Amino acid sequence: MSTNQISIVIRGLIGGPLMAKRINPISSFSICIALVIIAIVLADVGRGQPPSAPADIDSANTKSVEIENPRAVWQEVISAVKAIQNPACGKGSALVTSTGPIGPSENSTVIMDFEFEDNLSRSTRFAIANQGEKGKKEITWSQGTKYSIVYNIEHITLQEKPARQFYRRLGYDFNPETFLRWSDSPISDRLERFLNNRIVVLSVEKDANGILHLIGRYEDPNQRHYRVSNFDPAKGYRPVRFYDSIEFLKDREKDINDTYTIEWTKYGSVWYVKSAKIESVYWAKDINAPARAIMKVIIRDFDPNVSLDSNDFDIEAIGVPKGTTVIDRINNREYKYGSQ
Repeated sequence: MSTNQISIVIRGLIGGPLMAKRINPISSFSICIALVIIAIVLADVGRGQPPSAPADIDSANTKSVEIENPRAVWQEVISAVKAIQNPACGKGSALVTSTGPIGPSENSTVIMDFEFEDNLSRSTRFAIANQGEKGKKEITWSQGTKYSIVYNIEHITLQEKPARQFYRRLGYDFNPETFLRWSDSPISDRLERFLNNRIVVLSVEKDANGILHLIGRYEDPNQRHYRVSNFDPAKGYRPVRFYDSIEFLKDREKDINDTYTIEWTKYGSVWYVKSAKIESVYWAKDINAPARAIMKVIIRDFDPNVSLDSNDFDIEAIGVPKGTTVIDRINNREYKYGSQ
């Protein structure tokens, strides 16, 4: 912590609750001594400490009004999120940029062509050539009714379970359900876990733009958790921003701060994502500085008026050349495509 930061802390203390009452000279002298000790301690231990959790930007910059009966509002929002109607199918292209260890490489920008139909989805990643056009095809993922596919041009893998790198992951899978998830869980499930946890303090604020801020906070001996989930009633209660801060109090092993923002727009008569971004800041005792990872998705084009069926997500539909090695993990065998 710098000298200026320490000065701000001290001025905040003096100008805050300490000035709420008249302070006698003895108390004033004691407070001054205490502040000097605090300054020395902060200056000594500030180096190498985890980053402070950033303020909830939306709440800080937009005037909000607290809403009564927060539990009822939380339940209403959860029900509305579960009832969201997604486009039944769609096809498009996106620009995906990643910084840090969450993308195909630590720093990359790629083009993703995608399509989906109900619960099925397929994406193909391309390198970017000159002038931002599609370059070399790198990999295709597909989730069909019978199996999932990972085709990295050199060989193709078939397996029963969805591919973890792809299925419902931001920047990879563009099925609408992906954008209604955070980490490995549907957003509605994460809200319900907070709602049903009696140690969580719930509140709700509504800002000047009509956005609902569902706020949950709790602390136990192991961690301090603060979460803000923002929803837009004007867009069918679609989520527009999440902020999650977890401080691991036991042994101060690590801290995690995640921010997930989503922008929606209408394509014809249906809502679909225009852009999405997740930013994670991770601190641990065994690293010198906080690690930051960012994944950003910008939809370049999207058409919900396409005709697709389940066959479009099978191996025959993704353009595999004859002779390509097929690793069939369902039947535990390996063969050349087109040889059977």
